[in-house]
This record gives sequence, structure tokens and C-alpha cells, in this order.
Amino acid sequence: MRILDTSKGYGLISIALHWIVAAFITFLFVSGQVMGFLENTPAARDVRTVHIAVGALAASFIIARLIWRTVQGTPEKIGGDTALNKLALAIQWLLLAAMIGSVLTGMFSVWSNGRDIAAFSLFTLPTPMGKNEALHHLLEDVHEVLANTIAAMVVLHVAGAVKHLVVDRDGVMRRMLRPVGEG
Repeated sequence: MRILDTSKGYGLISIALHWIVAAFITFLFVSGQVMGFLENTPAARDVRTVHIAVGALAASFIIARLIWRTVQGTPEKIGGDTALNKLALAIQWLLLAAMIGSVLTGMFSVWSNGRDIAAFSLFTLPTPMGKNEALHHLLEDVHEVLANTIAAMVVLHVAGAVKHLVVDRDGVMRRMLRPVGEG
């Protein structure tokens, strides 16, 4: 099994990071929506605690994915240098940027509320700042906009994957499911 990416496809590390981050993003989006639905109930506070802890764990994988993608580059696009390939690349980078922005606004939102970030019993990120209500509310709003941006980019990303799978039948989806060698 190929660990590293090649010019023809993704390696095991890229594939694992992609799907792990996808699972985290899905959970974080759903839990964020649940928090909004529950409003200021004890259940919402419990969901928020888990959301923050999972977000802290997800941050490490999102950052690892960004670094890995920057170091590894991307395999050759199937179909050449088309406008759709350029759009797909733009969507992927916007998605990564929105994820990084969401991580940062999420962390600073918690900290600006005067709280440390506790990732279950694994680690704690102490707040580097005092409580600032105005900044806290601004960061929460930006965090929500970024979450919705991520959701929109994911829909476009999935639509592209479905197009490759159903219409083009060109093997692009297969490249994100198992490593492909040079040959």
C-alpha cells in the first residue's frame, strides 16, 4: 500500500487525513446546528463542551492536512488543465482556508469568553486573554459564517466527486478511496 502521494494518485496518509477531517467537519457542523436548536439549555451547554473538545482535536488534523497538502502537492488532475479542474482546486483551497479560519475563530471565541479549551482529558489550552464580550460575539458570528462557508464548499466538493463518479467515470473518486501507484 502506497503511503505517499504520487503524480497519479493520493497515498494512504492523504486519504486518511481527508476522511478523518471530513468526519470531524461533519460532526462539528451537526453539533453546531444542534447547539443552535437547543439554544441556552443545559443540553446545549453539554453539546457545546463536546463541540469545543472535538474541535480542538480536529484542529490538529486540519493543520496536519494543510501542511501535508502543501508539502505533497496534488496528483495530476485527470482531464488536464480545464476550467473545472481550476474551480475544483479553488474550492479545495477555500475549504481548507475556511477550516483554518473556523479553528482559529472557534478557539479565540472560547478564550475571549474567559475560558480555557479542554479537549476531554487529553489536553487543555489555557486562555491567553481576558474576557471580552464584544470580541466573543464577533468571533462567534464569524465562526458561524465560516461554518456555513465550509458547508457550501463541501456541497460543491461532493457534487464534483459525484460528477466524476457518475458522469465522467474517470477514476477520480477511486483515488480518494485507495492509494494508486505510478503505473
